[in-house]
Amino acid sequence: MKIYVINGKEFKVNVLIKKTNKNTYFRYKNGIINITSPKSLSDEYVISTIKKYYNRLIKMESNISKSNTIHYLGNEFPIIVYDSTRNYLEIKNDIAYIYTSKLDDKHIYKIVYSYYFEAIKDIIECHHLEYEDKFNVSNIRYSIKDVKTYFGQCNPKKKIIILSAKLAKYKKELILSVLAHELAHFKYQNHQSSFYNYLESIIPGYRKLQKELKRTKYNDKY
Repeated sequence: MKIYVINGKEFKVNVLIKKTNKNTYFRYKNGIINITSPKSLSDEYVISTIKKYYNRLIKMESNISKSNTIHYLGNEFPIIVYDSTRNYLEIKNDIAYIYTSKLDDKHIYKIVYSYYFEAIKDIIECHHLEYEDKFNVSNIRYSIKDVKTYFGQCNPKKKIIILSAKLAKYKKELILSVLAHELAHFKYQNHQSSFYNYLESIIPGYRKLQKELKRTKYNDKY
C-alpha cells in the first residue's frame, strides 16, 4: 500500500496486479482506494486518477459514517464498486457488485434503484393476480417510483397502485403486506378500524407485519 498526498490530503492506495483482467478497476472502501489492474501502474498514473476523481473521493469519504452496504429483500450485502463501461448491479456470493461508468454517488444510486425497480416489478408480476383475487378486484395498473415519503399509494377511481422502489430493501412478506394494504383501499379508502379488520381477515398477522415494516430502518448509503 502507498500513500499519496494531494492538496494536503492523504490517500491510501492499494494496487493488485491481476493479469487475467482486461481492464483496470477502481473501488473505494473504508478510506482506501483499491485498484485491480492487469499491469503495474506508474505513480503518475495513480496521481492523475486521484486528481480526476478528487472531489468525488472527498465526498465519498464524508459519507463514511453511512453503512457501506445495501439491503435487498431483508438481507444486508457489502458493496464492491468497479469502474466499468457497463452499468449494473449483481449480487453474488453474498456481495453486491456495482459496475459503473461514473464513480459518483448519484450515478451509483441510479444503478442500485434500477435493480430495486426490477425486483419490485418481478414480485408484482408474480403475485398481483393472487392478491387481486384475495381482495376481489381486477385490472389494476401498477407503477413503481423512486419515492421516500411512502411505501405505497392507491387511486381507486383510476385503479392505479404506486409502490416505492425502496421496498426492495425489505423482506418479501413485508413487500406483499404493502400490496395488500393498497388493494384493501378499493373497499375502504380510509384507515378506520374496519379497514384493518378487513385486512387482518384476508392477511392473518397483517398488523404484526405493519409494525415490523414501520420499525425497520436502514442506514444504507444508497
